[in-house]
Amino acid sequence: MNPVEVHSGNSPVVLGLPHTGTHLPDDIHAQLTPLGQSLADTDWHVERLYDGLLPGVTTVMRHTMRRLLQKSRSRWRRSVAPPVATLP
Repeated sequence: MNPVEVHSGNSPVVLGLPHTGTHLPDDIHAQLTPLGQSLADTDWHVERLYDGLLPGVTTVMRHTMRRLLQKSRSRWRRSVAPPVATLP
């Protein structure tokens, strides 16, 4: 699977849609609690929200779920993932 999907348009505008993904690697998915595995914090249909907003726009969508990369979601992560050791 390609982690990023680009739809090229003919305008100079590029829309980044980083929260469109739902894919998590199996080894990470297995470490989550049932709530985390349910994808409860997914931003569903973001790409549909922006579809047709600007004619000819280029869009960049990430297929990997944001929980995998977005470290600022630590409070949510604690509620859906088992505790992990952290460095001081």
